Formats: sequence, C-alpha cells, structure tokens
Amino acid sequence: MKIITSDSTGLSVGVGGVSGAGKTHVGATAPGGLWLLTEANGLGTIHEVAKQVAVVESLNDLLATTDPSTPVVVPLFTGDDMKRVDALDAAALFIARNAEAIRKAGRSTVILDSFSDLNQRVIDAESNKMGDKLEFDSWQRVKVRSLRPLDMLRTVVGQGLDLIVTFLVAEKMKATKGEAVNEGWKPVLSSSAKDFFMSRLMAVCTLEAKSQQTAAGLQTTRIARFVGKTGFHVFKPKGALGMEPPDFATWKAKAFTNGDTK
Repeated sequence: MKIITSDSTGLSVGVGGVSGAGKTHVGATAPGGLWLLTEANGLGTIHEVAKQVAVVESLNDLLATTDPSTPVVVPLFTGDDMKRVDALDAAALFIARNAEAIRKAGRSTVILDSFSDLNQRVIDAESNKMGDKLEFDSWQRVKVRSLRPLDMLRTVVGQGLDLIVTFLVAEKMKATKGEAVNEGWKPVLSSSAKDFFMSRLMAVCTLEAKSQQTAAGLQTTRIARFVGKTGFHVFKPKGALGMEPPDFATWKAKAFTNGDTK
C-alpha cells in the first residue's frame, strides 16, 4: 500500500479574469511550468518572468531534463482550428500518460492557457463544418471536444503535478439609478461546456488588476478572489470571499486545509 501525502498531491485550479487581469502572469510565477499555450501573445507574458523559454518541437522533448526555472512551452497557436484542437488532445494525452517522468524531468505545474480559446476553436471548427448554424448535436460535440483534454490533464494531480487552467470572464453589467454597476463576472465559455468545466477543478479564482500612475511609472496591482472548492460565488464582486495577492502556493495550502479563504 502506498501512502500519499498532501505534499505529493497536485492542485487543479481554474484562473479566470478579463483580458489583462493577469491569468498568464499567475501561471508564469508557478514553479516548473509546462505550458500548453493556445495564444501566441502569452509568450510575451512568460518572458516577463523568464528570459529563456524552451519551446517543444516534439512531445518527446517533455521527457528531457530541463532546469525548473526555464518554462517549457508546447505551442498550439498555429494551423486551422481542428488541427490545433487535435494537437492539444495529443499533448494532453502524452502528459497524462507520462506525468511521473515529466515531473522527474523538472516540471511541477501544467498550465493550459487558455480553456476559453480552446472552447472557441472547437466552436469555430464545428461552425465551419455545419455552415455556421449549430444544432443540439453540434453543441454536444463542442462540450465533449472542449472537455476531453481537460479530463486527461486533471489526472496529473494524482502524480504530484499541479494544474492551472486559465479562462476568460466578462463583466455582468446592470443599470442601477442611471449608472452601470458590475454585478460580477461570467465565464466566456459555451453554455454546453461551462457547468461541466467548473466541476472538473478542485479550486477556482477570479483575478482583478488595478493600475495607477506613480512617480516610478504605471504600477499594476493584481488581487484574487479564491475559493478552495468549485463554486460560482467567486464570480460575484462582493461577498464572503476576501481579496488577496495571486499566490499559487498560498492557494494550494488553503485548498488542502480548510477548503476556503478563512
């Protein structure tokens, strides 16, 4: 019988935010990053943290020992929509099957950046196939194809790797007394995949970024609303959940203790 402690168990967490909130930045600060990168712009953010980035040319490269301080990137931002989705499926399956060897090679955290982009690629591919009009069966295929790589990737937490999945959110605005008020955020995902996506993860957070001009230049402060279990209340602008710095190590410790932010 093998005893597994919390120190050798990974955490799967969804990191949501509007564009520029710092989703990729959170992933870039996690140790031993292995990126499944669907958006080329993310390379710039990763380079803000690490001068050197190792770009995978073959999935077997993931088994080569790499300095933990060097992010490893699987580029998934070229080719047509379905080829990109198929390439992500192949990468997710390879990582799931070789998680222990990948961890021994220096990786600690798998980052899927982003699930919203993956979901949109599947929708676009299905739209082209169906002449832009999606029926019920098409939306079912969108759900299945979007969730397939996530279902494979979340198995790595049992082999000591952490998993970060970024996704886009949009503000929910409501007119109150003539003013637009933010009621919270909603994930930018197809309704067929959204609820199932949330249930796949052990924890969820939303990020906010506030910038102000100072004597030293433009300063950006990022804060997070984190809960150590899945729940849609992280998408409300106010409530019981406190705001804190976006620190993955702190989130993991909280998720494995009392399951909330208290």
